[in-house]
Amino acid sequence: MKVKANALRITTEAGLKTSGFFRKVFRTLPFVFAAAALLGIILSSIQISLLTEPQYDQFAAERWEGDTGKSYRQVSVISRGQHRTDGAPPLFLDAGSSLNKNSVIEIRGALDTLISASAIQGDRTIQPTIPAEPSDIRTWVDAYYSEARMSIRAIVNETEMSETVNSEVTGVAGNYYLFHPRRILSGSFLSEERFDPQSIVLNEQLAWLLFKSNDIEGRTVLIGSRKYNVVGVVAEPDAKIDIAAGFDSPRAYIYFDELAFIGASPSDNGSFTDRENFDFMPGKGEGEITADSLLVFCYEAVLPDPIDGIALNDLKDALTTYSPNDENFYFVDHTGRFGVISLAKHFFSNDEDLLLRSKYAYPPSEISAQITEKHLTSWWIVLLIATLFAIISALASVLTILRLRSDSSKSGNPDLTVTEEEPQPTIAKGSVPNIRRV
Repeated sequence: MKVKANALRITTEAGLKTSGFFRKVFRTLPFVFAAAALLGIILSSIQISLLTEPQYDQFAAERWEGDTGKSYRQVSVISRGQHRTDGAPPLFLDAGSSLNKNSVIEIRGALDTLISASAIQGDRTIQPTIPAEPSDIRTWVDAYYSEARMSIRAIVNETEMSETVNSEVTGVAGNYYLFHPRRILSGSFLSEERFDPQSIVLNEQLAWLLFKSNDIEGRTVLIGSRKYNVVGVVAEPDAKIDIAAGFDSPRAYIYFDELAFIGASPSDNGSFTDRENFDFMPGKGEGEITADSLLVFCYEAVLPDPIDGIALNDLKDALTTYSPNDENFYFVDHTGRFGVISLAKHFFSNDEDLLLRSKYAYPPSEISAQITEKHLTSWWIVLLIATLFAIISALASVLTILRLRSDSSKSGNPDLTVTEEEPQPTIAKGSVPNIRRV
């Protein structure tokens, strides 16, 4: 009997210790989950910020808006063209799938009409008796560009030249620098106000390959037999995603019309046609390159957006050859593209959207943005899950604390403690109690 009693006592004590251990563990778990969730929120928030901040090319609307208090949106359209294997400037195909300079002129005219009509309507809504006064201040801005791959040499002195470097060449027009700000290492970027067709800007990679220096303002380079004066050197984005997108390649920036000019067929003596005699109007012979036969790879604009999303609709309406059924152009809404709602749309996109994306070539800035979207989607999921766990863990922690306080108060309340009763004398059966007479 004693053995059984000892075994029962030992088993009971072990069970009590085990249950006490697990009770402590379960009481601690909500606080552990809350700490882990808080760490997940902090880590994901930092990663989201680190991924978003370097994407300067996606925040032109914010730079243009400044402190005006008005709402603007950055939108762009990418077109398809005839990309040539030798890296020469891509060619305009047709108005149904490509853009050229004539397309840009039509888009600008249509946007002016749409935006002016919206502005007048807004003024009449606020002050119906005061007509809208004309203003020279432009309420929107745009740019366009195309790209090619060409050989560039540097003139070291009057007789010597550096080795040829195969480089990306971007032909720009409009306020390109607003959309794609680059850190200026020396000189300045190309300007529409101080237009010089023979100006060129090199990125840091190309400057070092040609001159072994960044301070090369005023130096001369050759593309074919055409001389260009270096007016500046810029640093490209250098985050890991940007490098993966191709920003580490040597690149030069020239004016859009120059890209058409140097892409023209060389003359019989091997040199390019004189710039002064180059015809930028359509009607040249078949196979020859003009400014109108050059593809506008991307057109981008910052437009007023008083109603969320109306700027993108204005751009689609301005491009009269766009067909929603055919999706013959690829539109990008840059403003807010890294937000939860926009990322969720891409996350739940169907196969048709993915197929549409695969039909187009993209500039490095758009490739970088699309890679960033994929990374951000993952980190936003982590942030949302961590936030959900933090809320649940916080509630569980509060309930645990309340339970502990309740148990503590019960164990320390004198009204609820059990006291031992004084033992009463027992009276044997059949005996008569001794009664004291008074």
